[in-house]
Amino acid sequence: MSKSTRRRGAFSSAQEAWRRANVGRAIFDATHTVERDVLLAVHRGGFPQIRPVHLSLFRSLDLDGTRLTELAQRANMTKQSMQELVDQLQALGFIERRPDPDDRRAKIVAFSRKGLQLLEALHTAVRFMESEMAKIIGTQGVRKITQLLDAYNSAAAVHFPADTPPSVGGGDTSSPRRAARRRNDKPQA
Repeated sequence: MSKSTRRRGAFSSAQEAWRRANVGRAIFDATHTVERDVLLAVHRGGFPQIRPVHLSLFRSLDLDGTRLTELAQRANMTKQSMQELVDQLQALGFIERRPDPDDRRAKIVAFSRKGLQLLEALHTAVRFMESEMAKIIGTQGVRKITQLLDAYNSAAAVHFPADTPPSVGGGDTSSPRRAARRRNDKPQA
């Protein structure tokens, strides 16, 4: 088999084209571009250790600190994955663990001084990225995209709570676990 026969172009047929031309893919690609540009600016600003996965923690961390379980939930990650990020970023000096003032048994994750400097660099990078985007789609375009996505995210949070994803194909929409239990409770033929 020739090399050209084995390497078909991605999304080359009309049946596959929908995978490239849909709103979810456009949002995914735009998110990738934004994160790439922000990271490049942050690296140039003196923080070359920061990787894309670290942004999940920085987006989710309150200025006065946040418990690990809450960070994991906000970032849509497992507690174990978030713990790994916390360990990495603490070793790099960007965050620290402190006693939780509301529960002495618990710890909160908080920005260190170096982490607050990084947060300011991230803020500067985001402002720069938005100004670059505005050069392409205009200030009103940036504002409109932000408003529309905020509206969609707010509505989706109400209509499709995280613990009950919408069903595809008309199945049980209550919850995946309940649907599985119902299937398992049916008598075998």
